[in-house]
This record gives sequence, structure tokens and C-alpha cells, in this order.
Amino acid sequence: MDERHLQPARNALNDYQERYQLKTETAVYALTEENWRDEYIPFRQSSGCYLFYDEAGQLLYVGKAVNLGARVGSYFNPSPFAPKPGHVWSAMPHHALVIRVENFWEAPSLEEYLINALKPADNTRGRNWD
Repeated sequence: MDERHLQPARNALNDYQERYQLKTETAVYALTEENWRDEYIPFRQSSGCYLFYDEAGQLLYVGKAVNLGARVGSYFNPSPFAPKPGHVWSAMPHHALVIRVENFWEAPSLEEYLINALKPADNTRGRNWD
């Protein structure tokens, strides 16, 4: 994935980290047929946030998780080409930016901050920019 597509998210994360003294780790993860299962997801047993991008680099969705592997993987069970029932993407996710936080209680406020800063296309709950 082209780094320039990730730059707005990295800038928002840096702003949040400076404001709230939050320590994080990040990894970019390609959602391919070979590695969509949760055992391949970076920081899979950690809490944090995840950002899904389509093939063109457009941000689709921001979410949070106590267990990143289980949560990110749940969107693509039984496969990345058969998303979980009830979830409809505006475009198929192609990459994820995974953000690990030190404490699980930090993820909800980071998620809200990123949603409001980045305005992802598929986040429908809590929208306050419409």
C-alpha cells in the first residue's frame, strides 16, 4: 500500500499521541487470500484500533478491539470474499492499518478520535460530520 494513503491516519494518530501521551505500535496488513485469518494479523492478541482501506487506498472503516486478531478476522469469516452477515462494504477492504495500544481502555477514545478526524466512508454509528 502506498504510504501517502496512510499519511492522514498517521498524522491523526501522532496528534492523538502527543495530546494524550499514548504509546502505540502500528503495522500495515494486506488482506489477501493467503493471510486473512486472525493468526496472521499483527498484534493479534492485543487491544487497539484497525483501519480498513480499499485497493485504491481510500479509508473505509475504523474500528476498535480488545483482541485485534479475533475482531479483524471476524469480518472475513468464513473468508475475505464472504464478509460476516449484515456487514456491507462500500468497497472490498484490501489493507488494514493495525494500531496496538498498551491498555484496552485506550482503544475506544482513539477509535472515536480517528473516526471524527478521518471520516471513513463505512462508519455509520456516531457520525457527527453529516
